[in-house]
Amino acid sequence: MPEVSVRQKSSPPIEQIRTINHHLRVAIDRVSDGVLILEADPLSMPGPRIVFANIAARKITGFDLEDLLGQPIGVLYDNAKLRGFLARLPAVSQTGKTYQIEVATSCEGGAVKALRWTVTAMRDHRDVTQNFMVTILPEKLSRLAAEAEAARAGRPAPATEAGPNEMSSAQIHSSKMESLALVASGIAHDFNNILTTIMANLSLARLETSIQSEARLHIEEATEASEGAKGLIKQLLSFARGTELVKRETDLARLINEAVRLSTYGANVKCESHLAPNLWGANVDGTQITQVLNNLLINARQAMPSGGVIQVSAENVEIGSEAGAALDLDAGQYVAVSVRDRGVGIAPENLRKIFDPFFTTKKEGTGLGLATCFSLIRKHLGTITVRSKLNAGTEFRIYLPATGRSGHRETREGSKRMISGQGTVLVVDDQECVLAVSAAILAKLGYEPVTATSGQEAIDFYTERLRSGEPVSVVLMDMTLPGGMSGADAFDEIRKVDPDVRAIATSGYFDEESREQHEARGFAGILPKPYSAEALSQALHEVMEAVGV
Repeated sequence: MPEVSVRQKSSPPIEQIRTINHHLRVAIDRVSDGVLILEADPLSMPGPRIVFANIAARKITGFDLEDLLGQPIGVLYDNAKLRGFLARLPAVSQTGKTYQIEVATSCEGGAVKALRWTVTAMRDHRDVTQNFMVTILPEKLSRLAAEAEAARAGRPAPATEAGPNEMSSAQIHSSKMESLALVASGIAHDFNNILTTIMANLSLARLETSIQSEARLHIEEATEASEGAKGLIKQLLSFARGTELVKRETDLARLINEAVRLSTYGANVKCESHLAPNLWGANVDGTQITQVLNNLLINARQAMPSGGVIQVSAENVEIGSEAGAALDLDAGQYVAVSVRDRGVGIAPENLRKIFDPFFTTKKEGTGLGLATCFSLIRKHLGTITVRSKLNAGTEFRIYLPATGRSGHRETREGSKRMISGQGTVLVVDDQECVLAVSAAILAKLGYEPVTATSGQEAIDFYTERLRSGEPVSVVLMDMTLPGGMSGADAFDEIRKVDPDVRAIATSGYFDEESREQHEARGFAGILPKPYSAEALSQALHEVMEAVGV
């Protein structure tokens, strides 16, 4: 065979890089969308600085280049909603997903425009976020783009009755929902830190009290209430992200009893529960079914403003093909859950509309509660029916596919045992209350706790202990550190110093994809917030056991 000469590729010279960079800038300046590039940090008010703005961005906002470069994003973004927007960015960075929102944007001369913002994370070869890229488009152009996309996909163009400078009512509602999603995400993150402190301190208090003491009873009730709050925060995050169902075999009797307790607490109504003693379990997303039950129970309360009795029942039912066809269900085994009130009832002309999005007869209602219930139950391959009579009451009945065996009892965090250990654990978190309670738990378990409030502080301490011959055993790293370095970035820097570092990622933003993503990055485990002392001890034990410590 003839000899083949292979020419080795060399790195492009500086002049060539400059030329490529120039061509890229010219190309970006020719697109009609406004393009902004932001620094990755800080994620606190007034937000990261703008490091690039194309010509379209300057035309849309009316600002000159020198008025944008180096300025925080708060110079443009509606300041009343900016905190929620910033709270969303860590999730954009972690998941790599695109986020869109229509929001009032400040422009030159004090003008305000409704712009569609699309945010993505720009990552390097190590999958580390270096910048955020934002594209901005006026609402009218955004609508035209949607119509063009619909035409390419063969779908009808989105209908609108708005004038050229007005947002349609559906778009206004969509914008409000997206803004609410941002706020929900920020609230969930902050509340998870608070709830971590509460749950962890309750875990410590449980250890210090006798099981027969009256104080222990109060601790157990507070712990159970905290678990309920944890579920509500998970609902907020589900709403903010639009997460898919995560089904597990669930004890429906427990789920119903908890929903009844939380939804009727402090109300002027009485709830009578009649649950079959051998009630079947079901493969459901417990958080979403709890949301459905809460909505129905709250509606029942509101239907009886002067008080009354809510009847909740659940039974096992076998549905044949004929009955299934009438209910739009497959034949099989189901659990039927009923929520019945003796309230004002629903007018006959409204019965067919109550599951429609945005339909409501309440002055302060959104029209999303029952529509959400219907959607979630259908996603579970079940159905929901309603019967009502004016001034006599209403009954909602849910059918959920059953497992055919008695409900599976899940192990609650409170029943997990505490596992002692030894070694140095570095806790990295910007919340002093989380650091304090985590250190107290670690000391109780036998570990040596040390703390850091920033990524750089964690790197410096880890490096110092490694060089001194007294290395850190495990790092508990919060992923959403504010300021100049995220938890993931700090972990990457520590790995450069010690490739064998053992770290547990912790955050209030984790979803079901997080474990696989963080393990691929090199983390030894994840610990979602809020966590109890038992959960923390279990996570540490698993990491230490995996390396034979």
